[in-house]
Amino acid sequence: MRKTKPKSEIPAVSKEEVQQKFPKTEAILLRLSVEDKNAITTTAKTLHLTATEYLVKCHEVVSAKVR
Repeated sequence: MRKTKPKSEIPAVSKEEVQQKFPKTEAILLRLSVEDKNAITTTAKTLHLTATEYLVKCHEVVSAKVR
């Protein structure tokens, strides 16, 4: 019988802790088609991210490739 490794627990972090650690003070207004907005929000939800988190992560991936 194979032994399985115990799963490491990820500590719970509250929304308030995240907001204190990473305050957001800037905004960007995007004008999108309904289809583009729906596609972005649907993909973000699938990944359990907000649309903002998803777009920032996309930026990080693309900017790393450009460098």
